Amino acid sequence: MRSLHHLNSISEKIARGGLTVLVFFLVVLVFSGVICRYVLNWTPFFLEELSRYLLIWSGCMGASLAIKGGSFPNVEVFMNGIGPGIRKEIEKVAKIILTAFLLFLFLVGIIMALRQRTQMAATLPISMMWPYLSVPVGIAFVLPYSFLTLFSSQKGND
Repeated sequence: MRSLHHLNSISEKIARGGLTVLVFFLVVLVFSGVICRYVLNWTPFFLEELSRYLLIWSGCMGASLAIKGGSFPNVEVFMNGIGPGIRKEIEKVAKIILTAFLLFLFLVGIIMALRQRTQMAATLPISMMWPYLSVPVGIAFVLPYSFLTLFSSQKGND
């Protein structure tokens, strides 16, 4: 359990640092694209596609941090009318379903990324595997937290 806490802490630090770098470059690229388009009357063809890929990556990294921070909305309307005993059981089942779904998306994301490795981006000399990898990488940052909450809720109920 201690190693899971440590892994969760490391994954959160990496996700925060990675997101900071991604958003910085995204802002710089979009700003330079606007300057080039409206001041220099020149549109760099690759900036839009690169910005799109950075936005996808930052969305996946940001989603992992949002899940860990509890920022994703919960369906409290349905849970308010349920008693505390049943609510704990529903939350435990929901954590199991979420963890299973994340594992499924992680595996499918890796398969899809590997299938795209030979296809090249439209304007950039990169494989389409890199944009597709954003989903399993983002999920990989959430999985330690998901396992941690799943195991801690089971341990508390036993």
